Amino acid sequence: MSYSNPARQTRSRYARSDVPGSLRVNSPDGYPSGVDPVWWWGTDFISPASPATAMAAVTRATSLIVNTITALPWRLLSGGADAQTSIIELPPPRWMSDPQLHRPDARYGLPSIPAALRLPRAAFWGQWLRSCLLKGMGFLLFEVDGNGAPVAGTFRVLNPDLVAPMWDHGQGFVYRRVGSEHGGGFVDTDFDGRIDLGGRVYRLVELVSPLAQADEYGVARGVLETHAAELGMAAQEIEFGQGMYRSGVPSGYLKVSTPNYSKPQADALKTQWLANHGGDKRSIAVLNATTEFVPIQMSPVDMALIQSRQMSLVDIANMFGVPVYQLGGTDGGSNTYSSAESRNRDFLSYSLMPWANAVEDELTSMTPQGQFVEVNFGGILKTDTATRYSAYSQALADGWLTISEVRLLESLPPIDEAQPFGGIDPAIGGAA
Repeated sequence: MSYSNPARQTRSRYARSDVPGSLRVNSPDGYPSGVDPVWWWGTDFISPASPATAMAAVTRATSLIVNTITALPWRLLSGGADAQTSIIELPPPRWMSDPQLHRPDARYGLPSIPAALRLPRAAFWGQWLRSCLLKGMGFLLFEVDGNGAPVAGTFRVLNPDLVAPMWDHGQGFVYRRVGSEHGGGFVDTDFDGRIDLGGRVYRLVELVSPLAQADEYGVARGVLETHAAELGMAAQEIEFGQGMYRSGVPSGYLKVSTPNYSKPQADALKTQWLANHGGDKRSIAVLNATTEFVPIQMSPVDMALIQSRQMSLVDIANMFGVPVYQLGGTDGGSNTYSSAESRNRDFLSYSLMPWANAVEDELTSMTPQGQFVEVNFGGILKTDTATRYSAYSQALADGWLTISEVRLLESLPPIDEAQPFGGIDPAIGGAA
């Protein structure tokens, strides 16, 4: 593990210290102890610069996955001591509910990230998930305390382009090299993904795209790289359509009946015609008796543009694993008789579940043993009011749900079922 300049990029030896969660670096070129790693913030995530990310279908497909998962509640659960103990919900840790201390709290100290870079919960986790979706890898960097627990206010999403996979041939394990020549140098992780910077221990956590197969270094490719050819073709179709609808002159030719018409005269006529009617100009042409404009009918390529755009929507839907009808396209089938609940269930099972499982696995690895993180899809699966109430009535009649449990499912506070009206005064709606 080393911090080095571009001319010297050697991996130093490291060893575990006696202090839990810390590292001991026995290298003369290690990062100087006690120095705050200000340069490190230069590795912040940068949105992928690609024409494909500006396409409406790509933006929509990305938001369907990213915004839906980050908008749902993430719960911290405990499985209990044995099989007879029910699963209980715990208050979410501050690093999960507010990873960058968007709402400062003196109990957690001052954030180590500049105020301009702090994001609220959904925006931060969405940045991490979007990076993985488009680039194939999502990298989290955060400081850990003496017990190895994440420290709220130290979380960052790293640009995947600045994290390189490396192989230690001497000890036989994969590690990551983070940084750039223009960002102040490089720093390497150990086999646990930990980095010692200025005496402060940081951990690097990776989210690997479930849409692609990871290579021998544990790195997967994102949608932008895997489907570059299809996205490039879709971008060309948009550009072609813009040119076709923007142009004021249809394809055709000028027919001149003047005898002995020379080439310089023809070139001058063409130049004058394009000057008056070319590009975005749309005007009425006035021709003399010896000149006629003959338009050419649309080519098969022009006439197939709409069909090609529809096929591009199908391709983009398949790239992201989302239903094509959610992008405004058609797949040849019919959703006329499909209920909203069944469509949501299909969207959850085939589109969201792989990403939710990947997020849950990584966040669970950051919690103590016996605890796990779950993305709650109850809001998506919730049916209409009449259907829910009918199901609740049957559950209450069969005795496998109580009134308080039903109220909890409807985001209502529990009641004292031993009291009349549940302890609520029906006249005022408050406690009796």
